[in-house]
Amino acid sequence: RGKRWIAFRVVSRSTSNALVFLAAGYTYFFYRGYSFMTIKHFKKVWDQKREMLSSDPDKCAVSVKVDSQLVEGFMSRVQARDFEIVVDQNKGMGGTNQGPRPSEYVLAALAACQEVTYRLYADALDIPLEDVSVSMTGYSDARGFFGLDDSVRAGFSHVTGEIKIQSSASDKEIERLQQAVNQHCPVLDDLRNPVSVKSDWQGWWNKIVAER
Repeated sequence: RGKRWIAFRVVSRSTSNALVFLAAGYTYFFYRGYSFMTIKHFKKVWDQKREMLSSDPDKCAVSVKVDSQLVEGFMSRVQARDFEIVVDQNKGMGGTNQGPRPSEYVLAALAACQEVTYRLYADALDIPLEDVSVSMTGYSDARGFFGLDDSVRAGFSHVTGEIKIQSSASDKEIERLQQAVNQHCPVLDDLRNPVSVKSDWQGWWNKIVAER
């Protein structure tokens, strides 16, 4: 079976000549006579979390939970904390196209996680980063999902990504930031390395059949 691989490249980078300063945890930009407040600076969050985790290792363990219910056809409603997510298939697959496909959510999770990790590590490393956006494309072979060839994996064979950033940092600083992100991005790690998955079956359907 082929191994999954993921590749990224920075496709564009703009350098800002704006005057930038930090105040009250937010980054402010002044450009051509205009001023505006942009994103919150997360260096304080970084320092506080690292101090807490170092002093209390019991808090290092993190669990994330979602609950999904197939509603109709291929459409599912997923509960994640206080958020409800609709998952569906496109009409060509027999779905109703009321939400993204599961594989699209995988790519969305990877793209957003990359952006979060870029933001956090840029602030932690004191590397200026005004903006970042990520585009992901996954490639798969449908024979795996439809059981036509058991040697073909059902999921993505590989994923490619394009990262666009706006920064006044040097090339060396950007390279340092990229290395940190690719090492510490959680969803990227989930996809690049095997994760143990175990599902427990609930036998409630047997009880329903027995009562009929």
